Amino acid sequence: MTFSLSDFHYDLPASLIAQKPPEVRGASRLMAVRKTDGRLEHALFARLDDYLPPDSLLVFNQARVVPARLLGRRAGFSGKVELLVLDPPLTEKAGSCELWCLGQPGRLLRPGTKLVFGGRSSDNFAGFENSAGSDSSEGFDSFESSAGFEGAKNSAGFKSSDGSAGSDNSAVFKSSDGSAGSESSAGSESSASENSVDSKDSGGSGDAIDMETELTAEVVAVEPNGPRRLVRFDFKARPLAVLEKVGHLPLPPYIKRPDDEADFERYQTVYAKAPGAIAAPTAGLHFTREHLQEIGKTHETAMITLRVGAGTFAPLTEEQLRTRRLHEEYAEVDEKTLRAVEKAKKQKRAVVAVGTTTARALEWAADWEEERRTKGPFGGSCSLFIVPGRRFKTVDALLTNFHLPGSSLMLLVGAMLGQSLLLKAYQTAIEEKYRFFSYGDAMLIA
Repeated sequence: MTFSLSDFHYDLPASLIAQKPPEVRGASRLMAVRKTDGRLEHALFARLDDYLPPDSLLVFNQARVVPARLLGRRAGFSGKVELLVLDPPLTEKAGSCELWCLGQPGRLLRPGTKLVFGGRSSDNFAGFENSAGSDSSEGFDSFESSAGFEGAKNSAGFKSSDGSAGSDNSAVFKSSDGSAGSESSAGSESSASENSVDSKDSGGSGDAIDMETELTAEVVAVEPNGPRRLVRFDFKARPLAVLEKVGHLPLPPYIKRPDDEADFERYQTVYAKAPGAIAAPTAGLHFTREHLQEIGKTHETAMITLRVGAGTFAPLTEEQLRTRRLHEEYAEVDEKTLRAVEKAKKQKRAVVAVGTTTARALEWAADWEEERRTKGPFGGSCSLFIVPGRRFKTVDALLTNFHLPGSSLMLLVGAMLGQSLLLKAYQTAIEEKYRFFSYGDAMLIA
């Protein structure tokens, strides 16, 4: 089946992008889309059970988001630097560890640069903005070129409240006088430009950041023709414990605010227990423990793990469209879940994927089993790209949020729903003022 990304484009008013979760978890809205007749129904998420196929198997992604966004400074300097650890270490041992990261400002993160990071509770970082949400020229150059923050935003066609094309050129880094610093010449090595954002510490300087160092690191290498930095960290304790103390949650690029303590609860599902993700499986954010207990009375549940990575926000490339392969993310489908899926299929009960990441993991396992004629459990690198024209082998229904236009997530939903009905549903959601993206409302396709 041939298609173009423009077939899955829509214009979204910026006012509909959810910047915070609902005040109460689960107080979201739900659009139910019937695949058979294209009927759209509107309800509260609490009424999900009214729209699920009877006696379904609901499969959830139990990945837990790691606070992998590090805000600190160069050793001996006052200017701020930022890293995103792309593959958080799961080792139980303290010590030195080399990890690939995205970082900004990129021109200051050269090999040999030493970095220090203080505790997250420190008020010293109150001035940091969510760089992932900035599209200034000086912003996360590595983030925006690799994770596609700039491209994802532009492809969405976001509009400001007055209907004009949104332009958000706010700077991420501030100079010592509080004004926006400029790094439009990203490759510049001039000391004058460098000092505008990263002045030397001096005794009594009001610009110096006085923070207790919790983590030190050194840039080891820069990826040739790429945005990543290889960084050697010196973890004084178990790496995840250090990141929990030091790190910030890597909120998505369209959330235009810093993370806060509330996000540490709300940008995490209540059933998250497998650390390693750097983005949340957001369809699961709607569920409370009480709701899950109610669901369990009339439906079966199971778990998979897919560690959601930065690539989930990346704009699609021509190579990905040609090869039908996405960025790689670790996925795991265990024996218990495989048995539950097999049983549901034999009994002709619906398998409901809670989230696109769950759908990818289940279909990846089905492909693996079919192509290699082997039984699970399955664990490894998943790069499955689900596009319109695919015949779903495991997933019968999908619970998901509303996604960026032209993204891999929207193409997956389009594969299940078809382009025409998908765009009809999204246009209706806009007219009905549903909330979009990670902290937004839900859609059930059944």
